[in-house]
Amino acid sequence: MERLLRSSLAFSPYVILSSLWVIFEFMQDRGFLSIPFSFFKDLSAPWLSIGVALYSHPLRYIASLLGVWGLSFLILVVGSLIHYLLLRKRVVLLIVLISLLISLDFSPKPTYQVSPGVRIGMVQPSLSEDRRNLPTAALSRNTRLSGILFFQKSLDLIIWPVSYVKTDFFSDSAERYISNFAKEYHCYILAGIDDDEEGGISFYSLSGEVKVSFKSLYAVPSLKELLNLGFVGRSVERTIKTDKFSFAPLKGVEIGHPFLSRRFALEGCHFLVGIQEDFLREILWANAIIRSLETGLYFVLSSNYGPSSFISPNGGSKSTSAFTPSTLFGEVPLTSYKTPFVKLGYYWPLSLGFLIFVDYLLKFRDSRFNLF
Repeated sequence: MERLLRSSLAFSPYVILSSLWVIFEFMQDRGFLSIPFSFFKDLSAPWLSIGVALYSHPLRYIASLLGVWGLSFLILVVGSLIHYLLLRKRVVLLIVLISLLISLDFSPKPTYQVSPGVRIGMVQPSLSEDRRNLPTAALSRNTRLSGILFFQKSLDLIIWPVSYVKTDFFSDSAERYISNFAKEYHCYILAGIDDDEEGGISFYSLSGEVKVSFKSLYAVPSLKELLNLGFVGRSVERTIKTDKFSFAPLKGVEIGHPFLSRRFALEGCHFLVGIQEDFLREILWANAIIRSLETGLYFVLSSNYGPSSFISPNGGSKSTSAFTPSTLFGEVPLTSYKTPFVKLGYYWPLSLGFLIFVDYLLKFRDSRFNLF
């Protein structure tokens, strides 16, 4: 029994840190702590690229099979093994080197699809900008926003609420302009047109062709139903066929957060959409956004005139300081998962430093069990 207790010493820092994390979250939620949580997010930001790169692809696939709690247990075991190797085998330099290489994107790319998500951007007109250059400027701005959030350079779907086509907004027809954008940027476009006489909502394919049109906004299904996302680990080739529409769905791509349980992967994937908050209630797609929020999708609203906000599926909102990787991974997705080991595994570089410090405190005087 004594040998078993001593051999399990590597697990004790994980239990201690996880317990402290739970206590900290409880006190933070109850208002007992005045320390802003953004301090810890900013502290962990330099390590996020390493942690994401190491855990991203394998954990997405494992999470789809085991769920969040199974993934938590796996992180506990693997993290303890790494901890044991660091302390017993003295391979600190090797681990750090591998981490840096992977974080610098020198690792081979996986050939399989690993997460049921899409990269979404929204083109939102702003009356303060030059209307003639508005489509290009808005698309460029939202592309950069999505690149920051997801460490990606392109979008899979653009939601484009086009209104008042007969003004000087377009020198050419709106349909032709949007079709050219779909072909040039190789993305799907969901566009709405309202010219006070003849309106409609159209879904443009990668080739710029209109695959399906809706004459009424209320006939448009929710985004989750529209995209018809597939399962983790395989592509989706089937075609949506209902009484309202029939077209090929979008391909599954990673959304930047590795911890997706089977339930979230199939029922409520998280989407982050960059749009302007101050114009939200007046745009053509307000109803579609509300309906999508009811299905469990997340939206990040970006305003040009004030702080950004995070809207949860239940309709609540909270202010955020900026769109940064730290904000995204430290606040938006992680608040959906209350399992401390998932958070511990995600911030593993910061955690390992704490573990080594704890082991110094727990070090035995007996040389046979001296950790250093």
